[in-house]
Amino acid sequence: MLVTSKAAPAAQNRYIYYPDHLVRVPTPQKGVSPITQISTLLSTLLREPLFETLLWSFITEPAKECHANMPEDESVTDFISRRWSPEVANNLVSSMYHGILAGDIDKLSAEAIFGWIRLGERKGKSVLAGIIENMRAGRKLVVTDDQIAALVIGKTKPPRFINSLEVLVRNGSTLTLKHGAGQLADTLLTALKRSNKVQVLTNANVTSIRQNPQNPKLTVDCDGKSRRHDRLIATNSAPNLATQLQYKGPDKSAKKPTRTIDALKAHNYAVTTMVVNLYYPNPDLLPVRGFGYLIPKTIPYGQNPERALGVIFASESSVGQDTAPGTKLTIMMGGHYWDGWKESDYPDHDTAVAMAQSLLKRHLGITDSPTVTRSRLQREAIPQPTVGHVERMKYLSRAIKDEFDQRITLAGAWYAMGGTGVVDSVRQAYLAAAYGVRPFNPDELRPVPATMHWEQEGGIIAAHDRVVAMTRN
Repeated sequence: MLVTSKAAPAAQNRYIYYPDHLVRVPTPQKGVSPITQISTLLSTLLREPLFETLLWSFITEPAKECHANMPEDESVTDFISRRWSPEVANNLVSSMYHGILAGDIDKLSAEAIFGWIRLGERKGKSVLAGIIENMRAGRKLVVTDDQIAALVIGKTKPPRFINSLEVLVRNGSTLTLKHGAGQLADTLLTALKRSNKVQVLTNANVTSIRQNPQNPKLTVDCDGKSRRHDRLIATNSAPNLATQLQYKGPDKSAKKPTRTIDALKAHNYAVTTMVVNLYYPNPDLLPVRGFGYLIPKTIPYGQNPERALGVIFASESSVGQDTAPGTKLTIMMGGHYWDGWKESDYPDHDTAVAMAQSLLKRHLGITDSPTVTRSRLQREAIPQPTVGHVERMKYLSRAIKDEFDQRITLAGAWYAMGGTGVVDSVRQAYLAAAYGVRPFNPDELRPVPATMHWEQEGGIIAAHDRVVAMTRN
């Protein structure tokens, strides 16, 4: 595990490209006096077009009307524009979600992403007023599922494990797996095999999943063989799972879970991205030091014909991952910009590398040629929580519980109520394993907060109250 210090350039310097140059996003600087930091912050906010309306919109936010009859959900664009300004949404927030979800904030769900902020407005309070009130009362808002997962970890792991995590992140801004994201899956696989409790089938082709009304067990058809299981946790994509549940074999008594299948088919939007890695032997290639930069949706086509989402200065953000000196850059392209594209529309390796080099020349003035190039097209890689997402997931959860007698639990990026990152998937894994696959027994040591005193088996494991207020010690 590689830890990037909070004092490192990658932690201190993060940029947004707007309108034709890199703009450093203000962050607290270690070793700089408060007066100097405030002066620099105000100068940046007032000078850079990127932050147009930001300061004024935050000052005036408490005076804006709170909608008592606000919609159950709305787009991120609508929410941010209403509470702050369209400029804040389109310049700052759009770049943020280009980096997180490769998504379009005109489509993304405000309830899924900013539900905890919208909660205050439902109570007739402005965002700022709600934050100040909680600070005065010594309260902090915590995502309930995070708190429950932390309780599970606390009950199942020794104290030294928790202490080691606290030490690891205390002075770190980001954590990087030395051998890439695949290291997480490889390590998990090794641990499962070592336990002698798990049979791991790789490259398995699951063709159908079904249940017979006379037998509660699930039948899974895989590579020409049928297997019976008491429980199943599905983490594959919604369209793929929908296909597996549409059983068309000889067992005429198999259930037909039409509600579940229809809900899965409706949940079918994920974006495709192209990731290009370029290596240059020159270690001083970049004009600035930092984590990298993001590109908002407001950048005109002439400045971003490649439809890039952002650039990571990988040799800065993952120090220690590479043995050779030099500069490594990761360019992300596509996402929602490529919605509706056919397979033939996507760039091949050579085209993608040429597009990345063109972008770097235009934005950073880099004219050197890379000595190592890698590219990977990630098809439908990032599921998008679009407007109405939370209610759709609740309906899907109810449907699959009802139609499979609470025997199937859903987890992973496709079924998260909010985020779709690694941490979100790990959280769901803890909840699914602790609560989703066995009935609740109050005599057990499993921690069950009041927010989870309800039927937990099957479906998507999530607390009814998505946010809980906790008093600071």
